Amino acid sequence: MRLALQIPLIGNTIKILCLSRFSWSFGMAIETGMDATRAIRLGIRSTQNHYYGVHQDQVAQSVSQGSDFYTALDRTGAFPEDFLQAVEVGELTGELTESLERLSEDYTEQAELALKRISQISGMAIWLFITAILVFLIFLMYMNYIGILNNATGDI
Repeated sequence: MRLALQIPLIGNTIKILCLSRFSWSFGMAIETGMDATRAIRLGIRSTQNHYYGVHQDQVAQSVSQGSDFYTALDRTGAFPEDFLQAVEVGELTGELTESLERLSEDYTEQAELALKRISQISGMAIWLFITAILVFLIFLMYMNYIGILNNATGDI
């Protein structure tokens, strides 16, 4: 997973998908009335990604000591600014679950676009690879044919 996160388009898409899952599950946990520490742990666990998972204890401890969600998540340095701003606005307005739901939808749309780009690039790469193989095989057959002709003219 660490290697995949380093690949520019793929790594960013993985992070976006993780943030979408985090936003959705964290928002739903808060909506049910779950206590803040359990809700934040559930949200981070739902990312199913070590990149965010390593911060679970730090964030949960910060929240249990009275920090707001924005401050606890910001201290990790792992969450993007747009995510943190949405959490902060949601907390300040008292509409955190709605803010997280909208954020989850936005991240889902971003991930869909990124996955489409990845599939287009992959399709083009496969097409180029197959074309290169075909050109190589044609060149190889041509060289083999030229060799046969040279051998035939040398025998005369």
